[in-house]
Amino acid sequence: GVDYTAWLKSYFNEQILILFNISEEEKEINIPLPSYTKQLTSLLDEHHIDLKGSNMLRVLVPPHTSSIYLLNTVK
Repeated sequence: GVDYTAWLKSYFNEQILILFNISEEEKEINIPLPSYTKQLTSLLDEHHIDLKGSNMLRVLVPPHTSSIYLLNTVK
């Protein structure tokens, strides 16, 4: 079965990425983003991911973890 999901919510110019890992293991998630992105900023803690203008995300999500990121896209 599927043990992780990724949701993208867009509202006007704001894009939020939500990741859920419901498995017992850390998951490496590789997903294309809808636009070129400089940085993803966590809305739950101080974590951020620098992408330097890429549209591909590779992230490790710990077991039983949810993450919510605001996408800082390239204008």
